[in-house]
Amino acid sequence: LNNEIETINVFFCQPYVLSDLQKINCALVCYEDLPNFYTAAANVIYGKRPAMGVLPVAIGSAYKSGSGVFTTNKVPQMLISTWKHEGFVSDFSGNVERILRECVVNGASPGGQVLVARNGHIVFQKSFGYTTYDSVYEVDNSQLYDIASITKIASTTLAAMHLYDKGKLNLDAPVKEYLPHAVNTNKANITIRQLLLHEAGLESWIPFYRQAIISGGVFSPVKDAHFSIQISNNCYMNKKYQQEMWRQIWDSPIHAPGRFVYSDLSMILLQQCIETITGQGLDDFVYNRFYKPMRLLNINFNPFYKYNINSFAPTQDDLEMRFGTVNGFVHDPASSMFGGVAGHAGLFSNAQDLACIMQMLLNEGVFNGVQFLNPETVKYFTKKQHGNSRRGLGFDKPNSKYGSNNNVSGYASSSTFGHSGFTGTWAWVDPQKNLVFVMLTNRTYPNQDNGKLVSYNIRGRVLDAVYKALP
Repeated sequence: LNNEIETINVFFCQPYVLSDLQKINCALVCYEDLPNFYTAAANVIYGKRPAMGVLPVAIGSAYKSGSGVFTTNKVPQMLISTWKHEGFVSDFSGNVERILRECVVNGASPGGQVLVARNGHIVFQKSFGYTTYDSVYEVDNSQLYDIASITKIASTTLAAMHLYDKGKLNLDAPVKEYLPHAVNTNKANITIRQLLLHEAGLESWIPFYRQAIISGGVFSPVKDAHFSIQISNNCYMNKKYQQEMWRQIWDSPIHAPGRFVYSDLSMILLQQCIETITGQGLDDFVYNRFYKPMRLLNINFNPFYKYNINSFAPTQDDLEMRFGTVNGFVHDPASSMFGGVAGHAGLFSNAQDLACIMQMLLNEGVFNGVQFLNPETVKYFTKKQHGNSRRGLGFDKPNSKYGSNNNVSGYASSSTFGHSGFTGTWAWVDPQKNLVFVMLTNRTYPNQDNGKLVSYNIRGRVLDAVYKALP
């Protein structure tokens, strides 16, 4: 284990056992096999207490008397707690689990994950159902879900916030300032702010795949020198077609700038601006700036190449374009045709890693004692920007509607922010209640036209049950 992964070897015994273990990278010596020593060890490992001890004796050539590793205590994040300890007035778990059973029984989704955190601590984490309706693989907490449009806030907007912090991204600058090839197009004077607010007048989306199917010669079940971009488990795309996709984007019309029209193209263009500024792909930038230093191991673009095939919840049986089941590859056709990394979709995560991102935002940019974003930047991006739209910069806000028409919960405060995803995903933060809520499903499997998750208001009712247990 020590040679394969980062390992902490914990010894609830005298330190002399180290005489035969001279080459391990990390040892925590606790001296006694008693409950209070277990607690002390856990507190050091999770950063709740600093390590300050030294060895009183020399042990072999590797360990000198008086040696030790000194750590600083960090604010513990996302540790497990109880509903009572975090200020809920009742146990909401039974009501939530009843709704989740209804979700599976009624075919709203084959399964999923739910996580509720308050005051930075997990009070409810539940994996339910199966990855598919054939009930072969039960969902567990490590399963990765295609979070679809939550990508917009968990990668693209995060990157924009960081660049804004560093003075490298001017929200009121036109796109042409960052993308010179936009100069002779109708996109030249769209501002970064308009992209984040979805007020650029762009088309909501472009069905690239339909034209590709009509044109022919774009997709193949066999990989070769021409069909080199893998877009699904059994499908490859001709790389040259990406040039045609960009032609369609640059030639697409602009309608009434300043009016809210939710658009995937906004985030695709913003991604290009970010990549031009940073000189990195969006996936590499957010991994190096956020996911890696936050130690998030279960949030990635293109996870098919990094995880076992059983690590994913499949999203669709797509016989029209991708010759079979989409599993471990992004569901969104445009994102898949861009190689799985796009500003509007492509990110996969489990509930816990996504909750860590949301908790960092709730903490005004801080996670495990590290400041990732300026507090004022987080507050600015997540607040409602103007009276004609409910939106923040990149973030969605409550729409104040009722029942299944509500995009969050009728109990959510006006300061709530987050996003939803087409595959059946939610990630929301309510700063007034110090609450993080994440729900991931693959409601699009096997058919993306399945609308039961919305018509039964599954996610809204689950979140309502949580709010009803708060004082």
